[in-house]
Amino acid sequence: MKALVLYGPNDYRVEESWPTPRPPEGWALVKVAYAGICGSDIPRFFATGSYHSPMIIGHEFSGVVAKSTSGGIAEGTPVAVLPIIPCGTCEGCRATGQPFHCAHYQFIGSRNDGGFAEYCAVKEENLFPLAEGQDLKVGAMIELFAVGLHVVRRSGFKNGRSVVFGAGPIGLACAQWLTYLGSEVTVVDVRDYSLSIAKSLGLNAVAFSELGEDKRFDFAYEASGASAALTRAVLVTQDLGAITVVGRNAGDTVFSSAVFEKLMRKELTLNGCWGYNLSGEEALMRSFLASRDVHSMISHIIPLNRVPETLETVVRAKGEYCKIMIDMGA
Repeated sequence: MKALVLYGPNDYRVEESWPTPRPPEGWALVKVAYAGICGSDIPRFFATGSYHSPMIIGHEFSGVVAKSTSGGIAEGTPVAVLPIIPCGTCEGCRATGQPFHCAHYQFIGSRNDGGFAEYCAVKEENLFPLAEGQDLKVGAMIELFAVGLHVVRRSGFKNGRSVVFGAGPIGLACAQWLTYLGSEVTVVDVRDYSLSIAKSLGLNAVAFSELGEDKRFDFAYEASGASAALTRAVLVTQDLGAITVVGRNAGDTVFSSAVFEKLMRKELTLNGCWGYNLSGEEALMRSFLASRDVHSMISHIIPLNRVPETLETVVRAKGEYCKIMIDMGA
């Protein structure tokens, strides 16, 4: 099969005859239709590599079941993939019930071969059957929206005014969930391009420089990974409000003593966030996707053989993009 194989940092190649995976019992073989490049894939390509090499990364993808080893899901079923595979028995699994607190988790696309290939082996429990007629491009963003929903749940949101720092894919996913759940939302970014995408989704979007301390929000979400954004979140969040962090900085995140004092005196809640858990939320996800047009988040649709070129000319060169989608059928 054709696959984009990561051999190490700055060493990734499209292979034309990579071995097709053989799924073990309880797993399915998925013929990949679309795969999104996640922000967490970028350092794997350029800086860190993955957990082992060579490897096929990519964890945001959709496709069609080509083979089921258990017969638990019909061949031909269109599916999205939820990549975290917990062991179910470790202390983290038992204590939290959350798959991403597993001490021994597998992860399709970082610890297991992923979706930047024509075929991928996926545990059948991790397949999310798509609604009839669901666009497979949107299906490839379900993991992204599952993370966005978890961020909102983690914040304790029930009602109130919200601000989201960062109009990249995760920030936009959070903002759309907040809107869907009834919040008045403001999205903040430093990039005009990102703000234009937010506006195309019907979101209120403002430049970072325009958000003064006179604004007040009940919930703040930091999805940019910038220390300045987290500082501004402390300044604009109401007393007893909550700040939830999902963006990751490549360097240290530092508060001044004055900002830290404000966080304490306001008695703000500061939540860390990672992963997702769609268990029990499947119907809500389907309702959410049916209610929104998210296609404007997709800035590029490219064939697999153009991924290396796009990584170099768009991503490494810091060009304008939101969600880059690989069309495996192209």
